[in-house]
Amino acid sequence: MITNKFMATESDRTILDTAKELFWNFGIQKVTVKEICKEAGVSKMTFYRAFRNKEEVAALVVDEFIDKIEHDYEAVLVQSIGFPEKVQQLIGLEYKYSSKMSKALLKDLYQREKKGLALKLEKSQERLMKLIEIHFKEAQDEGWINPDLSMDFILYMLNELNHKVEDEKLLMMYTHPSKLIMDLTNFFFYGIANKDVQG
Repeated sequence: MITNKFMATESDRTILDTAKELFWNFGIQKVTVKEICKEAGVSKMTFYRAFRNKEEVAALVVDEFIDKIEHDYEAVLVQSIGFPEKVQQLIGLEYKYSSKMSKALLKDLYQREKKGLALKLEKSQERLMKLIEIHFKEAQDEGWINPDLSMDFILYMLNELNHKVEDEKLLMMYTHPSKLIMDLTNFFFYGIANKDVQG
C-alpha cells in the first residue's frame, strides 16, 4: 500500500497517477523517467526528490493497484446477495481492471526477470484464492456450484486460467488482453454454454 509519504504532496500523487497511465498503455520497461516527468508536468528534480527511480514508482503503482483489486473483490464476495449476482459483479471487476491494460504491461508484470512485480502479483493471487475458496465453498453448500466437483479441482483450474494471461501464443490471438481475460473469466464460470440460455 502506498505510504503517507507518497500521498504527502500533490506532485507525488500526480507522478504516480501519470506513471500508472503510461505503464498501463506502454508497459513499464518502455516508459522512462523523462516521459513520466514530461506528462506529469514536473521536473526530474521533483521526481527524484520523492522517488529513488522508476522501479520504485512501478512497485508503488502495482501495490496500490493490488490493494484496490483485493478491496473490491472482497467487497463483492461479502455481500448478502446470491452467487449468480456475485459472479456478474466479479466479471464486471475483471473487465474494469483489464480494459486499460496493454499487452506490453502484462508482459512486464509477468516476466520471470521481473521477479519483484511478479512476486507481488503471485502473493496477491494467493490471498484472493483463500478468500474465493471460503465463498465458493459457501456457494457450493447452497447449491450454486456443482457438488460433484472437488473444491481443490475448482481452485486449481481457476489458478491455471489465471496463468494463461502469461501465454504468449494465447495473447497473440487477441488484439487486446482484456478480451482474453474476459474470455478466461467467462469460460471459468460458464464453460462453453451460452450463459443467456442456461437453465
